This record gives sequence, structure tokens and C-alpha cells, in this order.
Amino acid sequence: VPYLRLVPSDGGVRITQSRATPFGVEQPAQLWKVPLTLTYSDGREVRTTSVLLDRESALVALPGCPHPAWVMPDGGGVGYFAWRAPEDMLVRIAHEARTALSPAERVAFVGNLDLLLRMGEVHGDGYLAALGGFGDDPEPQVVNAVMEQLGSVRGAFVPDSLEPLFRRYVRHTLGPTLDRVGLERRPGEDEVVSTMRPQLVQWLALQGHDEKVLAWARDAAKRWLADPASVDPAMADVVLLLAARDGDAALYDTFRTRFEQATVPAERRRYLSAMGGFADTTLERRTLEYVLGDKVVASETMTPFMGMATRGERASLRLWDWMTSHYDQLVAHIPPPAVRFLPMMGGGGCSEERLARVREFFLQPEHAMPGIEKLVERNAERTHDCLSMRAREGRAVEAYFRSLP
Repeated sequence: VPYLRLVPSDGGVRITQSRATPFGVEQPAQLWKVPLTLTYSDGREVRTTSVLLDRESALVALPGCPHPAWVMPDGGGVGYFAWRAPEDMLVRIAHEARTALSPAERVAFVGNLDLLLRMGEVHGDGYLAALGGFGDDPEPQVVNAVMEQLGSVRGAFVPDSLEPLFRRYVRHTLGPTLDRVGLERRPGEDEVVSTMRPQLVQWLALQGHDEKVLAWARDAAKRWLADPASVDPAMADVVLLLAARDGDAALYDTFRTRFEQATVPAERRRYLSAMGGFADTTLERRTLEYVLGDKVVASETMTPFMGMATRGERASLRLWDWMTSHYDQLVAHIPPPAVRFLPMMGGGGCSEERLARVREFFLQPEHAMPGIEKLVERNAERTHDCLSMRAREGRAVEAYFRSLP
């Protein structure tokens, strides 16, 4: 895709295009004809103008604003390109975004930050600072975009040693939005808010370790078990999963009984997924043994693995160890098309050691399956991208986290 660099100049802004490439990747040069809607400000008024960039570089006049405070080339948020302006200009855009940009443009701005990070054009500290400014945006789709981007960089940015600092960042970034929309659905609430809340609550509880949210989830789970009508149905999956996190054997047995009694597939998945959320390793082992029994149908087997995935690296490693030691039983129990997803369970994360274990296991003849080499290599690419970003941005990210009040 095109990569546009914007530099303020006498009379407007100079825009230069090249090819967008991930950090460290070299590709042949290419030029495009790029239609642009420029949104710009002189510090008092926001205007727009349109232009077709059909050459490598062009000086674009900005009517009524020869000396712009900032320029954003993706008016409407529909552009298919990456773009960068000087850092001070990016900061001003982020600062004025709520009043100067539409929700779609703010979502596009957040997505563009991610592209710039992966190209090595912005650093981790600047990325997190800019992203954090959108965490309490009044539009749910913008907050959703922030959570999506944080999820995409968490593996690279947050080794175990930085978990406590990341929790503080998550609470600082997303907490104000939850304070504004509340934990419970309100009468007449916009449906977009209602669909955002489960993910927001899960982020603050699991990644932010917000004790207030966790306590609410435990109480909501009790209410749900007593009377499902007392809890917003959209929140059911989340509150049961969060209640499981510190739950005991009695709660586990309740979930198991409810699972076996349920006849609606969505209800069965809800309780089985929550059974994978228990942090108690004894209960974790019970779930792994349970999925291979006759109470769980083939299509449900991998459901609790998703709950385990919310509990971090250590749980993921235990899942990998169990999977490799029960591989033949597992393969015999799940639908054949699902077998190809098993290499992803081993992951790789940001660990060469884990990646080596995945390669060693799945490239053995007895574990061969069609297309396995491509799946393993795709896993390797993600691991190497993660390691590269951590090496490149780790110090800046840690310094930024430590600078937060």
C-alpha cells in the first residue's frame, strides 16, 4: 500500500509517497494514484480539500490556511494507505481529534498508528501515549479500536516483568470510559455501547486487574446463576469467565452441572468456556481431562482452551504441555478440520524456545498433516515479528510505563 509523508511547507503541505513496508523489509519501489481528502486546521477552523496524488511528491495548497497547525490526509477515514506527519503535528491531531475528526476518522487515526509502529516510523512510547488519548473517547467504535490495537501489541510490549505497569496503563486508559458508561446496561442505552461493554469489562478485569470490576463480576455471576434475567445477556459470558478466575471447586462444579444440563449450544459453550477460566491448576487439569470425556461433543472440545488463553503465558504453556502429551487422544476427539489449528495452541508468543518446541513437535512424521509446514512457518513469522518489535521498542515502552503517574 502507499505510504504518505506530510511536511508543512510555505503555502500548504508537501506530500511524498513511497511504498509501505514492515520494519526491516525491502520491496521494489512503487507509485500509485492516490485520491486524498485532506482535513486540516489553522488552529481555529477545520477545513477540507481534495487532491489526486499521482506523482512521487507534490506541494498541495490548503485553501484559507497557508500555514496549517495540522493536516490529516484521510478525510472520512476511508483511505487505503499509511501516512505520517511530523510528531508534533500527530500530537496536535490526537489532542483535537474528538472535536476536529469524525468517529470514522478517529478509528482510522488509531489504525494508522499501528501501521506506523510496524513500519518503525513511530516508537513504542509515542504510540502508547497517542493511543492512550483515545481510550476514553465518547464513541464506542473508537474505544473498540483502541482495545484491538492494545491486544495486537501486548505480546511484544508486555513481558511478565512489565505486567504490573501495563495494568496501570490499562486502568488509566480504559477506566474513564467504563466510569462513564457504567457496569450495567442503562434504559434507552445505545446498542453500540451495550456491545462494547463486555470487552471493556474483560480488559479492565483481566489486563487491568481492576478489583472493583472483578468484585462486580463475581456478584453478577452469582445473580446470573440465581436468575439469568437479572444480568444483561450480553455480559453473561464475561461475568462467568471472570468469576471463574478466582473461583473454587464448588463454583467449578456448579458450572459443570449447568453445562451438562444445558440443551442450547450457546449455553453449553458459555459454561464450558468459563470452566477454562479457573486459575486453580487442579481445576484446570480437571477441565482438560473433562473435554476428552463423553460429556463434551467433538465440536466443543477446544472451547475451554479459549478461557485458558485469557490467563496469560503460564496457562498457555501448561495447555501446550497437556496437548502434546495427549495429542493422539485429542486428535481422535476433535473434528478433522480443527486439527490444523493445533499448532496455534503452542503459539510462540515472543519466545524462540516455544517456537522451537512447536516446530520440533509438529514436523515429526507421526504428527504430520496436510499444510502443517505452512502453519508452523506462519507461526514463526508472528513470533519473529513479536521479538523484533520487543527488541526495537522494549526500552522506550518500559520508560514510558515507568513515567506514568
